[in-house]
Amino acid sequence: MSSESISLSTAHSAPASAAPSSSSKTTNLICGVYQPENSQNAFLSLQDGKRDGFDYIVTELPVPIGIVAAAAAAAAADGRVVSKDSISVRTDLKKMDSRWWSTSVVGIVGDPPHWKSALTKSVHVTSSDATGSELMKALTSSKGISSQKKQEAEKIFWGMMEWASHMCIPAVILPTVPVTETTSDGDIIKLKTEVKNSSSDEEDMFDDAPDYESQDHQHAKSTPKKEKSFSINNPSAKEYARLISQLSTSSICSTSRVQLWIRVPLTLHHLQAYQLLLARCDHSPSVGCMLSITSPLNVNELPAITRALHIVMGGGHVKGISWDVSVFLKNKRGYPTLSKSHQYLFQLVYGRLGRTLRTLVEGRVPGASNHDDGGSATRRFYLQYLAHLRSRAPLPSILDSEEAVLETPYLDNLQSPLQPLGDHLEYQTYETFEKDPVKYKRYGEAVELALEDGMKEGKFPFVKRTKSNVSYLTQIATGDDGELGLEQLLVESDNKRDDGVVHELDLYETTIFVVGAGRGPLVRESIAAVARVSSSLLAENKALIAKVVAIEKNPSAVLYLQSLKSTYRSWNGGEKYAEELDLHYPHNCENDFEFLNQFPGLSSVTVVGCDMREATSHPLLKFMIQNEEFRADIVVSELLGSFGDNELSPECLDGVQRCGILKDNCVSIPQNYTAFIAPVSSSRLYSEARCQSSFPVHPEEGPAAPASGMQRALETPYVVRSHAASQTHPERACWTFSHPHSSKSDTRMDIEDNNPSKTNASADAARNINNDRHAHVSFRSDPMLGASAGCGYGAVDTDMDSMDVKVGLDGTTNVTIHGFLGSFHSVLYESPSDKSKAGEMKRKSSDGERFSVISIAPKSFSVGMFSWFPLYFPLKQPLCAPEGSTVNCSVWRRSDDARVWYEWCAEVIESKMFLLNSSLPRVCRPIVSNPQILQQFLHPTPMSFACSRMLSSSASASAQDKQHIIVALGGNALLKRGEPLTIENQRRNIREGISSLSEVLRSNTITFVHGNGPQVGLLSLEGAAYQKQTGAIPMQLDILDAETEGSIGYMLEQEIDFALREEGRQRGIITMLSQIIVSPDDEAFNNPTKFIGPVYSLEEANKLGKPVKKDGKFYRQVVPSPLPIQLIDQQLTALKLLTKNDVIVICGGGGGIPVIFDPVSGRLNGIEAVIDKDRAASMLGKTLGADGLMILTDVEGVAVNKDKPDQKWIKSASPRKLHELADNFPAGSMGPKVDSAIDFVQSQKGKWCKIGSLADATSMVKGTAGTEITNDYGPDHLEYY
Repeated sequence: MSSESISLSTAHSAPASAAPSSSSKTTNLICGVYQPENSQNAFLSLQDGKRDGFDYIVTELPVPIGIVAAAAAAAAADGRVVSKDSISVRTDLKKMDSRWWSTSVVGIVGDPPHWKSALTKSVHVTSSDATGSELMKALTSSKGISSQKKQEAEKIFWGMMEWASHMCIPAVILPTVPVTETTSDGDIIKLKTEVKNSSSDEEDMFDDAPDYESQDHQHAKSTPKKEKSFSINNPSAKEYARLISQLSTSSICSTSRVQLWIRVPLTLHHLQAYQLLLARCDHSPSVGCMLSITSPLNVNELPAITRALHIVMGGGHVKGISWDVSVFLKNKRGYPTLSKSHQYLFQLVYGRLGRTLRTLVEGRVPGASNHDDGGSATRRFYLQYLAHLRSRAPLPSILDSEEAVLETPYLDNLQSPLQPLGDHLEYQTYETFEKDPVKYKRYGEAVELALEDGMKEGKFPFVKRTKSNVSYLTQIATGDDGELGLEQLLVESDNKRDDGVVHELDLYETTIFVVGAGRGPLVRESIAAVARVSSSLLAENKALIAKVVAIEKNPSAVLYLQSLKSTYRSWNGGEKYAEELDLHYPHNCENDFEFLNQFPGLSSVTVVGCDMREATSHPLLKFMIQNEEFRADIVVSELLGSFGDNELSPECLDGVQRCGILKDNCVSIPQNYTAFIAPVSSSRLYSEARCQSSFPVHPEEGPAAPASGMQRALETPYVVRSHAASQTHPERACWTFSHPHSSKSDTRMDIEDNNPSKTNASADAARNINNDRHAHVSFRSDPMLGASAGCGYGAVDTDMDSMDVKVGLDGTTNVTIHGFLGSFHSVLYESPSDKSKAGEMKRKSSDGERFSVISIAPKSFSVGMFSWFPLYFPLKQPLCAPEGSTVNCSVWRRSDDARVWYEWCAEVIESKMFLLNSSLPRVCRPIVSNPQILQQFLHPTPMSFACSRMLSSSASASAQDKQHIIVALGGNALLKRGEPLTIENQRRNIREGISSLSEVLRSNTITFVHGNGPQVGLLSLEGAAYQKQTGAIPMQLDILDAETEGSIGYMLEQEIDFALREEGRQRGIITMLSQIIVSPDDEAFNNPTKFIGPVYSLEEANKLGKPVKKDGKFYRQVVPSPLPIQLIDQQLTALKLLTKNDVIVICGGGGGIPVIFDPVSGRLNGIEAVIDKDRAASMLGKTLGADGLMILTDVEGVAVNKDKPDQKWIKSASPRKLHELADNFPAGSMGPKVDSAIDFVQSQKGKWCKIGSLADATSMVKGTAGTEITNDYGPDHLEYY
């Protein structure tokens, strides 16, 4: 689902009466025209516009006819004369069918005709920015506007928008955001005067006047200036934002898809006012801006305007740019031209957004009419000039190149990162990647350098001395393999050697592994590199042959590789050499090897259809693992992702090394890769990420599949060709991965044939590798706000960095951060002599530097490469970074035995003061969703993890990645001891408790279990009073349990939901009436211990007439508390499904509703008892496989010698030590809590429990309060505070 749906195309032919266009469309410039003289007649405008080459027209939206008629009647009653124009009915509706209105017409909100006459009597308005200003003033101004006029304005405005929706008009241009508080008679009008130039027949219409910069200054001087006090946060701007927000969420935008284009003049205060409005409208995808160029631009203002535009082009939903005819100058022939400043802006804006930007020419042309020789025809020259600017370098190379055409469908289109271990790429995907003109060239350079260095260092084994010449190389290269480009690789050798002369050559052999060969581009580059190196070695009477092993797990790609193998001689080592090479292979492997007899300088390819995780079971690979001389000298792969490691390149390459198929001195291509990250401002990407919430979690399940939801959508990173985006700071490095891991000379490993004499140091070096990473980077304020990095994809513009930003800078520009862009810089190969140079983001060049790199990081971007787009990490809430502030970002790469994922968070700091954060770390969906996929790459030995009792602080971890915690709330935590049992007291306590649990709620999957002792006791007393008054038998305890589950669950739901919405988050919440099976033979029925009801003094307890026991300083009623056995099956199934989807479930309230199974009737019957909620929580935790249990009550924790002089609070203890202290814990209060904690922690390794006060929940998370029960510190651990 896209957040934008609009079409302004020229697919349809013009109306039948329209004349042919006089200007051909030579550039991809979507341009419209607004003719004020035909503002109420779309048919005439479109007829003229299409004739002159415009793609669409702008027409004013009509005032509802009822309002016009009422205004005319009122004027007649007052004796006023009403102009015919103000009450005329439009006649263009019947002349155009719906396809024209929906594709070639944009609406504009103008002033009502019956208002215009009064306005124009006092002031003559010429600026396009003033269109609709009177109506908007009446809608938003808080002073000087009568209530009657405001009501009329509201009816007019909403009537206009309803009409636009009815006509399916794709977009409506709205007036600019008010920047001053105005009244109906206090507005300031900006006047313009026409600038005339002399004409000359000697100049072309596109020639610029030699002195047009001075014209620009004269033009500026001719405009009278008035001092203004601008305020972007004025009441009118707030009211305007409210109006736009209401409109953007109405059916006009949500159903009819009408886009709202706010007119934004190109001044700093208007750009800032629009950004503030967009933030107030929650960055709605329906709200965009039309940049309006209506006034001259001083060259000294360029730096400030440039950086402000940079931010708006990313964070401002820029839809179009309008050029008022009054802003154009004239060259010597009298044709329109723009000043150098405006030409620079044209290059800047169109260079960034030219593929999606709409252009508009508007304003009255002096002396023009709407006849054939004027009107729109005169505006044709403005269109032709703009098209001329669009065709000037460098825009065509940026917007119209083959690379740009390939990228266009992917612009701002969020895609899920590839999962190469679980998915097979499609044929079309391979085909697209192989068109990359840079990547494979760099890979070829890297292989060539590695081969040259390998020969110099004597790494490759000598095979034999042979006789040969180079003529066959030329024949192979120019024959059926000519398309591989080998003929160019051999030119140098042809010039050096006589093809007809036979030479004695020393033949050397290398083995190259291509892991993830796909359709063979890396194989072709490896073959070409071998040929190049061999050609250069002929002068030394040496030659090289290569065994290339192409390993691919995709069966369809394997078929393609085998087809290439059978087609091209260059894949088969040429025709078989006359003399057998002295290579000895086991008899049972001869048929597996394709590289037995080959010509010097050529390669022989063996295609292996195998998953590297199963390498030891493939006969050829198994043989190579067991025989060191046949292992790989070079391993080549293209497993890199947009963030370097996000497609599991580290895990894949570590797995290749670990299986033992590489030589100890093997070279990996790539050698290393570094992940970079940078803040990005992009309302478009943010809106697109939010739209992902409606996508199904598992698309393969069809339309009935559950939607992802907002939390999942914003905790997922996306691959995207950023376009309507602005990188706001230079990128910073996060971490680097290098391959292969260094070998140790004394390491050994057992191989399959159990021969202890054979070593494999390389494989052993890859064992126990931890690929988890973390980085904390700070982005200090950048004077140009990252303008040199553009949209975050592409090379930096060094000219931007040299701008003097101090000139014309007002120092108030704020930046909105919508997320981060991840990129990478990879050193494919670097010769030992050039170490550290490649890290400086260079590459192999003609000056002798011997390294090859690829990069999508802007500072080192590989121009022309398009195989990778950046990785977008969204934020749940955009961050506002004021001028001069610092943006801090923390990012983690995490993994377990099944998944790899990222977590990230951000904050803004100004003058060492914390301002904002992004609601703490965000966790992406697992990079690998199938646990079996990654497990096979990990070391088979069970892994041990250091356990920390500090809960995850991740704000948006997915249900699969969060800890699942059972939170048991005591009835006394919901009602403090001695408090009256009122709804107000309970709500206040619940509200305070949920506030203290906010960190736990934010970071984990939560299942609540709550007590109900005071509440069920009150109901019991009410029943006893009712029995005393009426004689009726009161309801038994299981019914009262059900009542309290509903009432307490209801209050908890309300407070939790409110707390989540306060933080701008949404999660499902539900209360489950939980039936829990107990045994009718439980000893508890003979010895009631469970406290219920309020507290009593001894005197009051003696009068109660029910079993009571002492609870602290008071007495309370006691009832049977049997042990819970299990939640009934149908409820357990539902509970597992809900918690799996991160729904907050409130269940087991009061310990659940106790039921027993009647084997005679087959029914479940309630029983008079109350289950201890802590025991129920422990039982549910074990059943659900929860990670932790928090028992929250109204005491600080677990104590020995409670309420005695030598009382001591326990900080942490093992279950065994706590069990030894059991005599300290009374059966009716702390005893069940301790027993429940021990039972839960001992159920499975790694479980933990915390007991403490609800008020101290946050401190318990940090480990500074409460009692922790865990086995992690040893069986005899016991620590006091």
